[in-house]
Amino acid sequence: MATRLGERRRTRASFTKVLQRLCTRLDAGAVHDVNWYDRFLGPGHARLRARALWVVGSYARGVAHCGDLDVVVDAALEEGIWPRVTRISRALFGNTPDVRVYLGIPEKNSSGVSFPEARLVWSENDKNWSAAIGAIKLDPAAERYARPTDAIPLRAEQFVTSTNPEEFVELRAQQVLAWSFIPIDRSLNVVTLQPDEVRLREYIERFSGAKTRQLAPLIMSHLRDHDPSGTWRYSFHGDAQFRRGGADVVVGRTELRLSRLDDLECSEVIVVPHISKRGPNGLWIIGRGERHPLELAFGDRFAYYLEEGGRPDVMLECDDWRQAILIELFASRRTASALVARRMREAFQVDCTVERAVGHDLLNLIARADTVELDGERFAISEDDLERGPLVSPDELRKALPRTTESNGG
Repeated sequence: MATRLGERRRTRASFTKVLQRLCTRLDAGAVHDVNWYDRFLGPGHARLRARALWVVGSYARGVAHCGDLDVVVDAALEEGIWPRVTRISRALFGNTPDVRVYLGIPEKNSSGVSFPEARLVWSENDKNWSAAIGAIKLDPAAERYARPTDAIPLRAEQFVTSTNPEEFVELRAQQVLAWSFIPIDRSLNVVTLQPDEVRLREYIERFSGAKTRQLAPLIMSHLRDHDPSGTWRYSFHGDAQFRRGGADVVVGRTELRLSRLDDLECSEVIVVPHISKRGPNGLWIIGRGERHPLELAFGDRFAYYLEEGGRPDVMLECDDWRQAILIELFASRRTASALVARRMREAFQVDCTVERAVGHDLLNLIARADTVELDGERFAISEDDLERGPLVSPDELRKALPRTTESNGG
């Protein structure tokens, strides 16, 4: 049986009680008025009448432990405009954790798939739901159906995306995407914070909700190991709340946008759902795979850069209240070494080494910056570039970088 790492599954008996409560709610009143609000359409109203309820999925097949309870509701719209399924579910059944409600009939419903195993448990014409539920027996041999999206380490309810999750799986199989999952260890405790972590914690305490405040020290702990040389920044562009190095960090149910990986300023998207009893609880780290267009385009490009104390040597540019990170790149080792020598003459003590980044590593290096200088020529990587110049396209920067087959001046 396919189960996500860290996901809690409930006993069949506990879901039997939930199903009984759903039927009891329908007995008490199958007609409901739903008032709702849409930011584009404004206030709305609907009157709905429930006509039938089927249980489907693992429970209907007799599985002993289920991740959730899947039900299909046949409802008629007697007045108004259809609200979202989530609002219909709340109107009919109240707050129902671990229950997935689909609108329609087993053969055609809002899930987009057919449920041949569906079992009718309640209808307008037959409300003997107790006997109907009792007739659905435990089957020790039954297992949860494996789905392509089981490869995704989080449940669909834990993140928001306009992309069909099955596309995530297909892109991973094609090596366009690559991902890993780090389970959250709640015993970790960050005792000594780095300066950037102190600033981030203060920002979160001031502007974020309680669930994000609870997660913050755990995220810091885990990403220290994942990216030891990364630094934290706030994000004022796009959907990520924070950035760590070249990664967007998406906390809670903020939208996950794979298109960010097509930008030079983002090398990874890290999705961290709020902690839940069911789980999984952890960090889903999504990066570019070997066949991602940017990885292919930059595979034969390289540059030299300076490293200090095991971290890329960056410059912090300031203009009034704005700050931006600049990274210097060089087409030759000789040019980079000359800069180190000049700094040693001027500052007397510089602990810099010249390093070479190629392909994937070069892209990750570029993503840490708002501005890149290649042999003195300036390229804006993000909107935080202080000169507010037009963003360089990946193709423009690729053409400016030397090829690995070219002579690089030693």
